[in-house]
Amino acid sequence: MTRIHARKWGPPLSRAAVGFALAPALVVLIASLAPLVFKNIPETPKSGIAECRATEEARSRLACYDAFAKQPAPVPAKGGEPILTQH
Repeated sequence: MTRIHARKWGPPLSRAAVGFALAPALVVLIASLAPLVFKNIPETPKSGIAECRATEEARSRLACYDAFAKQPAPVPAKGGEPILTQH
């Protein structure tokens, strides 16, 4: 019978080498789980015209519209300046 001995094929790996080898797998795992984590976060209600329309009292509704009109125009999604500016 022949005995099979375990051979060492190289020097043992350091902790840093193992860390560098597993880092890409960890990044992929985090990137694949991120949509699941952020999917169920409720959005905060945005105040705007719909909120003003829902106001029953005329003076409060007018004050809501005035406050809404004084807000700065939103910046477009791709950057740049808004088309309509308030002066």
